[in-house]
Amino acid sequence: MTGFQVTTPLRTLLDVAAGTVSEEELEKAVVDALNRGLVRRSNLLEAVDKDPRLYRLKRVLKDLG
Repeated sequence: MTGFQVTTPLRTLLDVAAGTVSEEELEKAVVDALNRGLVRRSNLLEAVDKDPRLYRLKRVLKDLG
């Protein structure tokens, strides 16, 4: 039997934040995930504190208030 590998919404956002998507697209993804209840802001902030590569995500969260 074969399966599919899946990832969590949080992991996906972290991977996207560390990648090359525009900050505008990153912000859209973060807002959508937060509004849909797929991630918690506290989890995103915790991840940002642990990984300096996520500086763009930190900016997005700061801009969102």
